[in-house]
Amino acid sequence: MTDTWPQPRKVWAEYFRKWIEQPKPKALMLTCVFFDLRGIHGKMALLEQPAL
Repeated sequence: MTDTWPQPRKVWAEYFRKWIEQPKPKALMLTCVFFDLRGIHGKMALLEQPAL
């Protein structure tokens, strides 16, 4: 497993900011994947927190 994905919320906010502000083909693909977020296991309250 790579260290890219298990990150604190603050790092994820920065990932999303970069993907939106610098829309390269891979960034657009990743936004489609990660913005389609649905909880299936774990702490669902994390998904209900307001954006940073």
